[in-house]
Amino acid sequence: MFRNCLIAALSVLITGCSSTDGPVPPEENNGDYLRLSLVMSEASRAESHPDETALDAENGVSDITVFFFNGAAGVNSAAITPFFKAIYVDKGFIRTANSIKVDVPIGEEYEFLDGDRIAVAVNMGDLSGFASLGDLQQHIPAAAWQSLSQGSPSGCSRFTMASAYDTDGAIYRQPDIDGKKRYTASASVERTCARIDLGYDAAQEKAAYIEYSSTAKGNGIVENGRVHLYGLSPVNAMQQPSYALKRVSNGLSDDYSCFDTWHYTGTLPKDGARPAAYVIEPHTAAKTARAAVAADWYGGTAASTLSKSAWDSGLNIATLLRDDKIKFAADGGRAVVVSYTNENTQHYSAHSEKWLTGLLLRAVFVPKTVYSDGSATTHAAYTAGQTFYRYRPTDSSTSEDERVLYFASADAARAYSAAHPADGAEITEYPQGRCFYHMWLRHTVEERDPAIVFPMEYGIVRNHVYRVRFNFHGAGTPTPDIEGPENAEAAIYVRPWNVFRHEQIIL
Repeated sequence: MFRNCLIAALSVLITGCSSTDGPVPPEENNGDYLRLSLVMSEASRAESHPDETALDAENGVSDITVFFFNGAAGVNSAAITPFFKAIYVDKGFIRTANSIKVDVPIGEEYEFLDGDRIAVAVNMGDLSGFASLGDLQQHIPAAAWQSLSQGSPSGCSRFTMASAYDTDGAIYRQPDIDGKKRYTASASVERTCARIDLGYDAAQEKAAYIEYSSTAKGNGIVENGRVHLYGLSPVNAMQQPSYALKRVSNGLSDDYSCFDTWHYTGTLPKDGARPAAYVIEPHTAAKTARAAVAADWYGGTAASTLSKSAWDSGLNIATLLRDDKIKFAADGGRAVVVSYTNENTQHYSAHSEKWLTGLLLRAVFVPKTVYSDGSATTHAAYTAGQTFYRYRPTDSSTSEDERVLYFASADAARAYSAAHPADGAEITEYPQGRCFYHMWLRHTVEERDPAIVFPMEYGIVRNHVYRVRFNFHGAGTPTPDIEGPENAEAAIYVRPWNVFRHEQIIL
């Protein structure tokens, strides 16, 4: 009832957890306050893998703006819904096992009404000047995280987060203490960006690369070589931040009309295994079959840029493996953070290399057997990093993958081809054994006809981890052209990105 009361200028100080009788205020806080808990959503807790906890730098909370409003539909209430309070807090946070707590001063003699609730924006700076829910609904943060090293996942921090559901944020009255009013509220939060990981087994980790066994496609027990993964680059990693609050379309359509209406927050509805809506980011509707890529959308990660990049560009595996801040145990093996990226979605009719997010791998292929003669009977004294020539039959009489041969010289490969004209073979040079593999990240996978595309099959959605593990079936392409994946299979694990892990006091 005291909508216009003056907010007392009180310090927000560190507090302990609530007792069974309600929160116990710090001695220094003599005014009414609301104890706010930022929690991991129940859906994330239920669906996520137990190893999918966030890294310490991803959990940091530097500031929170708490918005107070009255709306039965939560953050999906009308845009004109006014904020009767908006309070900025930048200290006094306590991290527990799966939440962050802070006491928010609300002023003297304040009474909340039925239907009053909160929404939150985390690490977005002081947004207390926002006057209505529409200001928050339309807001796009300046950046989804801060980075100390351009292009490297190490040193990233201050990840922006916001309310994840419209069903939480209710305010509850607690017993008074010393004549002061005490309230509690909680808000589920989610990061506005996503994370891409590379997964592998501990035995594969070498000092300068990750080693994979390559097997013949169609016969996974026949080894045809080794793949030494030296580096990788994100492809089409969105550089522009998304909305503070997640937008989900109100259904699907064969054209772009489904992007005209949406609701805020919540999980992506599904029809069986397939999503029944789109997540909409600021550029989703602009991605059409004929549209051009804006220069600032993907920056140096754009597919068209990477196709012209040099061998030593992108991320170096040796550097990633030495950084314990981004390397950790996962899925019975190990994983390393490759990149953070903003949301990146498009209509299913616009699935193309212009828009999809993926990875480009830089590797050295080491054939198991390299021949020195044109009859393919004498083994060459081959070592990793030497140039070889791949002989690949193109006739369809047998599996071409099992009949691929490798030669130490072009003359030997051509001599063998001349003796086997029915093969119609392609001979490809691999200078220094170097090759490239690439793949596109999927958000949804189902057993289906590979020729059928569906909404949100590909895409990057906020607060998800996309972890990729690879199997290889031969040498990749000798040039970094972004084309159909060759001789690489990717298993993609898509999971909610948990929020809080350790209990500690943040000063």
